[in-house]
Amino acid sequence: MTYLSEEILKALQFSVFAHKNQLRKYPSDAPYASHPFAVGLILSKAGYGDEVIMAGVLHDTVEDTAVTLKDLEENFGKRVADLVEGVTEKKELPQKQRKDLYLEHLRTAGDEIKAISAADLLANLSSHLLGLKKGDDTWKNFSKNPIEYIRTVSIFHRERIKIIKQNTKIPFALELEKVLEQVEKITKTMYKDF
Repeated sequence: MTYLSEEILKALQFSVFAHKNQLRKYPSDAPYASHPFAVGLILSKAGYGDEVIMAGVLHDTVEDTAVTLKDLEENFGKRVADLVEGVTEKKELPQKQRKDLYLEHLRTAGDEIKAISAADLLANLSSHLLGLKKGDDTWKNFSKNPIEYIRTVSIFHRERIKIIKQNTKIPFALELEKVLEQVEKITKTMYKDF
């Protein structure tokens, strides 16, 4: 058994270079690559295979950088590129349409795409939860009014989790639900209008 395959290492390095000039919205000084690394770690701990872990590490490259699906296919193979495509939002669309399309696609997606989506959400929510527990306003760097943003996002996340849990055996689905509940609870105390 190999604990770190050359393919996963190559995907980690590719992700770092693709996201090299990007920072997280929270914490705002954290390199963006910390997020896809967290997604890959979740998938690895849950026992998924190399291609799913690689797709998790690369999941935002097409959506948020100049990397194309063709680039991913040439470097990591068609299956990894297909998995990334399965969790990539169409950024050229208006936000509501983009989110609705994402959920619509997720409903018919395979378990591995749902697992990558779930790991992505768990990594994001866990980051928010860590900050909220420290007393930070983790929502301040988002472009919309925090209360409206959180309400909208909360509805989207709940629907996403519901879809992810349908007919799958993703080992961290319950943890994902609990983390969202904690984020919502702390946020409600921070923003009384939420």
